[in-house]
Amino acid sequence: MRLLSCLVLTFLALVVAAEAAPVLKMEADHHDWGTVVPGQKTQCRFVFHNDGDETLVVEKVRST
Repeated sequence: MRLLSCLVLTFLALVVAAEAAPVLKMEADHHDWGTVVPGQKTQCRFVFHNDGDETLVVEKVRST
């Protein structure tokens, strides 16, 4: 009985640990620049935050 209890508790701990993850939440995922005149300076800010329960690491950011 004790072995069964230990196995069940171990299984439950693994299930809970497997669900912990970062979740990227963005306020907007695109921006319509409209018509941009050559030489005109533009800027846009993309706001995001972590809705998960683990640390979110953002690496290798690049524009397209």
